[in-house]
Amino acid sequence: IDPDSDAFELAEKVRSEFVVRVDGEVKARSPETVNKDLSTGEVEIYIRDMEVLGAAKELPMPVFGDQEYPEDIRLKYRFLDLRRERIHNNIVMRSKIISHLRNTMVEQGFMEYQTPILTASSPEGARDFLVPSRMHP
Repeated sequence: IDPDSDAFELAEKVRSEFVVRVDGEVKARSPETVNKDLSTGEVEIYIRDMEVLGAAKELPMPVFGDQEYPEDIRLKYRFLDLRRERIHNNIVMRSKIISHLRNTMVEQGFMEYQTPILTASSPEGARDFLVPSRMHP
């Protein structure tokens, strides 16, 4: 961005949570500025104009990086915690493992049955109890 342009002033105020529209030209980076660690590391955008479409407040817990947060914060902002790369990768891995186990069991002739579990909460809501159920002839 040209430091004298209006877009430069706006770009300094933009945070990663913002939604922006950028007009410009995509150009290849010079060999000494290529960043192999990024999927977009071989190109950069020469910005002519920039517009903030959606400003956002600072997130209570950033979704990028691998910083650890106290459990109460992670549970309160679970919708953000699930967007973190490590957590997302764990969820995907768990899904693949369970799917593989189920497929392997089915291939060997096993069946999966699910039966409903009837529970009753105590009046004060502190505990849940299994309700015995019997069929009478």
